[in-house]
Amino acid sequence: MGRKTFESIGKPLPNRKNIVVTTQKQISFPAGVEVIHDLSSLQNYQEEHPSEEIFVIGGGHIFEQILPFADRMYITYIDEAFQGDTYFPPFPASEWKLISEREGERDNANPYKYYFRQYDRK
Repeated sequence: MGRKTFESIGKPLPNRKNIVVTTQKQISFPAGVEVIHDLSSLQNYQEEHPSEEIFVIGGGHIFEQILPFADRMYITYIDEAFQGDTYFPPFPASEWKLISEREGERDNANPYKYYFRQYDRK
């Protein structure tokens, strides 16, 4: 995840390796967070651990940079338009196949229709 995404969460996510990508050299993070300063370090990690699935959770700039290298996407699609300053980048549908789609449960906390989708690169 990018630094801003980590700061919005405020703590390491449990039961997983947390890697934060930031260009800031003089910044510290809590225990349990590994810091890298460019995505080539992440590519090196993937080469050293080829059977591990790496999840990228944002932000927008990180998504843009990593999308050309991704072979699978798990996307939560919310069937509503929202104002915001960061969006998932458009991706060419011709390069991806929708593998599964499951509708999420609506309730007071989640009033909009939403879907969990998995895409695999063709």
